[in-house]
Amino acid sequence: MLSRISVVFRLLTITAVSLLALAGVGTIGVVSTGTVQEMVSRTEVEALKPIEQISELNERLQESFREILLALQHNPALPAVKYHNHPVKIHVDAVENALQRMTQIFQDYRKSAAGDLFKEIVSRAEAAEVKLAEDLRRGESLAAADQGESYSQLGIDVTTKTIPLFKEAKKNAAELLEKHRQLSIQIEQAARSQYASVRFAIVVGCGVIWVLVLAGALWIGRSITGPLGALTKVMTALVVAPPKLPSLVSSARTRLARWPTR
Repeated sequence: MLSRISVVFRLLTITAVSLLALAGVGTIGVVSTGTVQEMVSRTEVEALKPIEQISELNERLQESFREILLALQHNPALPAVKYHNHPVKIHVDAVENALQRMTQIFQDYRKSAAGDLFKEIVSRAEAAEVKLAEDLRRGESLAAADQGESYSQLGIDVTTKTIPLFKEAKKNAAELLEKHRQLSIQIEQAARSQYASVRFAIVVGCGVIWVLVLAGALWIGRSITGPLGALTKVMTALVVAPPKLPSLVSSARTRLARWPTR
């Protein structure tokens, strides 16, 4: 039955199958491209941007604590006061600017997609930041008074309240930062796994196309060369071997009967 299929139909069949296989490989490539873009977007939204925000938050935490300590150095009772010949307001304003920036960072973080990933840790970190901000603003008031008694009270508050609150806020921020770093590692591992799977699928798809084209070429080639070979033997027998002509003619007729009609 297969021997009666025309050459044109065979060519169309192998071409159609090859195109379908090629379309399948192309579809894998398009889907993988979309997946890669999604992972890039996740990396930006859920890892890189939050890590940048939390790192800046840590910097502002340290800056606010450092500035309140510098404000404390303006205490007239301390020997170091002679090295601080500038207004204490400079440090007070620096603390306030750092606190405002910390609040803005938390607001931006909450509004982003990353804000819903680790809600419990975020709530603890924000609560610690609020408590620290309240304490530092009380410290601002004491420093702004620029009096010996207020500086003494500020020193007590820094030792008993500010330092523990600062450590708690820093610990929660570090925990949140570590969560986003772990998430970035997970996204990277998923991307590597996706790349390996897509590469394997494309290699297999290309191999299937190669096998199909080769098999089709052999199939079409044999359907043409078989009958031509039999006919060539008959023509040769007419010249060099007339006694064998009847058997060769019979064999040639059999082969030519299987020649595709188109």
